[in-house]
Amino acid sequence: MVTTTQSTRMTIVFSGGNSRSPNDSRILSVDINPVRSLQDEVKLSGRDLTTIPEYVRRNVHLRILDLSNNNLGRSKDNVVSDLSELKNLTRLNLSINELKSIPLDFILFPFLEVLCLSGNELEYLPDGITTLHRLKRFHCDFNYIQTLPQDWSSLVSLTSLTLSNNHLEKIPSTIWNLQCLEILNLHRNRISIIDPLPDGAASRLKELRLAWNRLSGSLDLTQLVNLAHLDVSHNDLSDLEVSKLQKLESLFVSQNALKTLNLEGSRLRTLQADGNGLEAIICKQLPLYLERLDISHNNFEFLPEWITEAKSLHTISADHNHLSHVPAEIFSCCNLMDLRLNHNFLVKLPDFLTQCHMKSLSLQYNKFEKLPFNFFWALPCLEMLNLSYNSLKSLPVSCDSVINLKTLLLSGNQLSDLTNLVNLLKLSRIECLHLAYNRIKELPEGFFQALHFLRTLSLSGNELQSIPSQISKAHNLEKLYLHSNQLVSIPKFSESDNLQVLDLACNKVHQLELASIVAKDLTYLDLSANFDLKIDPTDFQHLCCQRSVAVVDVNCAGRQAPLSDSNLKETEISCPW
Repeated sequence: MVTTTQSTRMTIVFSGGNSRSPNDSRILSVDINPVRSLQDEVKLSGRDLTTIPEYVRRNVHLRILDLSNNNLGRSKDNVVSDLSELKNLTRLNLSINELKSIPLDFILFPFLEVLCLSGNELEYLPDGITTLHRLKRFHCDFNYIQTLPQDWSSLVSLTSLTLSNNHLEKIPSTIWNLQCLEILNLHRNRISIIDPLPDGAASRLKELRLAWNRLSGSLDLTQLVNLAHLDVSHNDLSDLEVSKLQKLESLFVSQNALKTLNLEGSRLRTLQADGNGLEAIICKQLPLYLERLDISHNNFEFLPEWITEAKSLHTISADHNHLSHVPAEIFSCCNLMDLRLNHNFLVKLPDFLTQCHMKSLSLQYNKFEKLPFNFFWALPCLEMLNLSYNSLKSLPVSCDSVINLKTLLLSGNQLSDLTNLVNLLKLSRIECLHLAYNRIKELPEGFFQALHFLRTLSLSGNELQSIPSQISKAHNLEKLYLHSNQLVSIPKFSESDNLQVLDLACNKVHQLELASIVAKDLTYLDLSANFDLKIDPTDFQHLCCQRSVAVVDVNCAGRQAPLSDSNLKETEISCPW
């Protein structure tokens, strides 16, 4: 395989596999209020402090102190105890300091309104925190806290409590009695059960986050009458009672064990319910404000009845279900931009009576044998169309402009005659075209003249014996995949202005001149598994004199056409073969 040093670096594969190390980055985001350098405000965030300056410790008038993102926990002395004289503090930020404990009695801080302890190594809460009757916001995310104090009743002013990314197993029942609480974030803990909520529980609570816990069975949140945002995704809930929550705007229930979901629906804007066993979603009121709906990876045989009346919908993800048909009205939703129906059992689409403004349509892995005759007329705004891995033998005739279409994915069908496709290409500005694993034996005349804007073309896994020399007309072509055909000869690519990737593996090429196929910007050339191929050593040495070349010996394992969905997981866009 080969690599270039001067302006470009090229890789040529002559005859396995590659590895990519995954990048895993984690960013801890802590909301830190900006603090100005005034007599009653001190901001010392990110100073690598291991001790607290004396002028801070002696400033008894100090009201706002930000010591976040330092190293106070590295000191052998309990330096945080030096803050005990600052009794007038209203805001204190000790986040990200490697603190294992906080030797302060917060009873000494009666005026404290905001306390941030996130991103430390705390296993328990400091004394006195639950006595702070003026405390409005308490943030203690990203610690190791396993248990909480039982009595929270004194925190009568608390509006926001965030304890995400800890080791909590249970929630004290008194938290639900906090009548000013608006935000409760318990995301990523180990909570397995929530006791029945008392009457009038957290009457002002608007946002509740319980995702990534260990909840199972039933969860009844009927008492949270003002709840607007709820996230219980990534648990094991089999039943969720939220049908009386009239103010619910966003609901996230992904990756649970739900079979049915009952909603009030009148204010709902976002519903993400993928990865359950859902068969039905019932809304008491039409969700007229619903904008995003994700019901993918479920057991739906029919789309919810109300879906065609939800006129605000602009994104519908219903892929990986058991759908055998879709209502015609869904294509009349005036705001619908993105529709995903891939990995279902659809045999045909309904007849189109009107045009719609959809920009993205995913229909791969269904059972289509043909499309409606006016398919492209009905979708004039379409930018991305994925019809891969169906049973299409041809495309409908198109006499209408599809100038917005940029990505057309047709791999894994039974296409052989591309005449109608050429007419379509002339009316579009296709940049990415996938035709891999069809039954194409030859490319029709004028095929490449219609591809002025083409950047990526995959024709792998067909029965092509030659490629027309007119391919040079595709001046913008950057990636060309031709592996697993029956190519004997290769046209010249040396004049191609933008070609970067050329995959000719698994063909029947027996002789070629490297100089004729190596474009000036080529960075990757695969000639592997052309078993009779003979490369003139002089040509290769000449190429090495012009560019830095690295040769990699590969065995071409796994380069055959996929036999089933199970061994090709959503690689249609990122991996053309």
